Amino acid sequence: MTAYNKKALPEGRYSEAVANLMEKIECDGYYTVELPKGYVEGSSLPPLCVVKGRDTLSGEEVGIGFSLGSEVGSAYRMMLFCMVVPKDFFCMLWGMEGISRKEWPCEGMSQDIKVDRGPGSSLKLVEDSVKPVFGVMAPSYTPQSKATIESSHPRQIHIQGQPTHIASNQTPVELAKREIRALICKNNTADMSDRMELDPALAFVPPSPNAIWCHYDERFRNAATPMSIDEAVRAFLTPIDLMVTKAGVFLGQRWYYSEELKECGILQALARGNQRSINCKGYMLDMCLLHIWLELQNTQLILLRARLRTREDESLLEVSMAEHQQWEEARSVVDSAFSVHRAAFASKMMAEHEADTGKSWDAGAVRVGKPKRSALARQETREAKQHSRHGRSL
Repeated sequence: MTAYNKKALPEGRYSEAVANLMEKIECDGYYTVELPKGYVEGSSLPPLCVVKGRDTLSGEEVGIGFSLGSEVGSAYRMMLFCMVVPKDFFCMLWGMEGISRKEWPCEGMSQDIKVDRGPGSSLKLVEDSVKPVFGVMAPSYTPQSKATIESSHPRQIHIQGQPTHIASNQTPVELAKREIRALICKNNTADMSDRMELDPALAFVPPSPNAIWCHYDERFRNAATPMSIDEAVRAFLTPIDLMVTKAGVFLGQRWYYSEELKECGILQALARGNQRSINCKGYMLDMCLLHIWLELQNTQLILLRARLRTREDESLLEVSMAEHQQWEEARSVVDSAFSVHRAAFASKMMAEHEADTGKSWDAGAVRVGKPKRSALARQETREAKQHSRHGRSL
């Protein structure tokens, strides 16, 4: 295969088969060189898997998704979600407020997506109602079958000798945000001159994927199928169970709130009713829990943002589901030990009190009626108050 790749004559370009944007998309994943830093202990986690989709006509990278440690279906679903929604909205979900639609203009679902024989080709990846057509399934171990996306992957240098690894100081979410910015940078700076026809209309168009995309999009040569954000959330994101109280919405111990939640009336109903909490369905981006969606009565989706309980660093809110589970597991161990500690320490204090006074902790008797206040009792009360106010007299 190596000799074939080097010696075989080219048989044409993959872009020859397309005339419109989003007509054909190629998808694949790769792993970051760095191992992300763990949330609880700070140890190295498995590498971050990055799944991208790339447009064949313009070379624009139209979607990105992530998973930790392995290439799984949730990463492909996140990539499809990213593909169809406005990109400034997608970046906002990660806490990246400065990204504009002009910097990443693509939006919509392609109906012809090329994947390999991995998680992206699973029949259970998404529901049939929104499933794109997998036009060609690339054979295993043949990167030339998806040359458009394979050629966009970062190149890794393999060093001979003793194995080494790079332990990153960034968490999985921080690495994911870096990869999103790297994608946006490539869309605005990569040279796609070899994709440009000798068309007078293209004579003064910069050769970047973004510029080529905008050129064809302005001429309505775009085959993308539009989809609303609510439809995309239900189709591609991971369902979760949420608990709603009058204080807000909770995913485990993580607290979420928004003005839209306050205005919808569910919190007021809980405050007036007998129920302290109710369970509802929701949706999440597995790799970033800064925002989630609450679904009310299978009709209304409410976007919620995580909130801090105290004045702390906002970056504490930017965690993946795997990191959230690490925190929950660590807290369950601590809480279990703390419950034993509480009982043991309370017993110790009661025993010391009984040894000191000769009386039990709750010694006393129930008597009928209000306590009688004699003159002597009132005098003792005044002396006790004076003693506590001025301290012990010398």
